[in-house]
Amino acid sequence: GRRMHHKIVVVDKNTALVGGLNIADKYYGTANEPPWLDFAVLIKGNVCKQLHILCEQLFAKKTRIRSRDGNGQKNSSGNIPIRFLRNDWVRGKNEIHKNYIRAIRSSERSVVLVASYFLPGYTLRKALNRK
Repeated sequence: GRRMHHKIVVVDKNTALVGGLNIADKYYGTANEPPWLDFAVLIKGNVCKQLHILCEQLFAKKTRIRSRDGNGQKNSSGNIPIRFLRNDWVRGKNEIHKNYIRAIRSSERSVVLVASYFLPGYTLRKALNRK
């Protein structure tokens, strides 16, 4: 019953789009309905090689996907750290949730979350209420 819900495009191991990009006429909008709003992040540089490897592993259905520890890699301009995180409840991975909590707790002024299907549980709601 598991499904692949990753929304990732990697081009030439140097450019990637990560996010919710739906491609179909129904998302364009009509005279009666507004267009669908999707968010994605454009990533360029060597960090896309790591994302390409993750996608290859997913495609090949390997049983173990390795994520990098530490501060992650830097983008092509070298000044913004990038980490790829994932949740996999079957395998007990909860990286995204743990990093949301860590980022919220360490924020100084505000928190802006842009995430599809965002239904915060008790721990996340508690962390947001403290800010």
